[in-house]
Amino acid sequence: MPAIEEVAKKYDDAELWHLYVREPHPQERKFKKYFPHKNYEDRIAYAQELREVMNIESPIVLDGMDEKIHLRYGNMPNAVYVVDKKGNVVYKANWTDAPVVDEVLAELQAEEAKTTDNRQQATDKRRRREAEDRGQEERIKRRPQTRREKRRFFKLGT
Repeated sequence: MPAIEEVAKKYDDAELWHLYVREPHPQERKFKKYFPHKNYEDRIAYAQELREVMNIESPIVLDGMDEKIHLRYGNMPNAVYVVDKKGNVVYKANWTDAPVVDEVLAELQAEEAKTTDNRQQATDKRRRREAEDRGQEERIKRRPQTRREKRRFFKLGT
């Protein structure tokens, strides 16, 4: 299994996608049995073999024969992008380095936890204010029943 998959498994809300474009060096060194893709079926077959050989568990997205996606994202052979929940690219590198991606994901998770805590505190504060306001309204709406309450009510001016 690729190291990057091990990193992604550490984070519950992380999704990992591989973009398969082509073999990096067809008919060279350890890629001698691979030829440049002639059609999309070749691309599918090579991607399936890659999944088995590398024990890849995460989804593999296949680029078209025009390699439009790959070209749009920088045309690098092993690039990595980390995208936050809002869809913003928070990290980009031309080469995938699993330990660096691990650090980025840890920082992102810490930031999101901090943001969530701040949101929760703000929500709690707002709810307390609303409850206090409702309590004030209840006191204002409630009419004094006894003389003592009436005197107190008119002295306070509420």
